[in-house]
Amino acid sequence: MSPRTLRRHLGAEATSYQAVLDELRCDLAREYLATGLKPKEISHLLGYRHTNAFRLAFKAWTGQTPGQFSGN
Repeated sequence: MSPRTLRRHLGAEATSYQAVLDELRCDLAREYLATGLKPKEISHLLGYRHTNAFRLAFKAWTGQTPGQFSGN
C-alpha cells in the first residue's frame, strides 16, 4: 500500500498514523509497567532514544507519570 493510500484510509477512519502509533505505544507501556519493567527499559522497547521523551509522552497520554501509574 502506498503512503498516500494509507493516509487516505486512515483519514476515512478519522485517525492518523501517529495516533495509531501513540495508542499502541501507550497500551504497550501500560502492559510493560504492570509487569514491573522500568521506564528506561520500556522507553528502549518502544523506540525512544531518551527515557525523558518516553516519560513526557506517557504523561501526555495518561495524565500520569510512569511512576504514578505503576504505584511506585
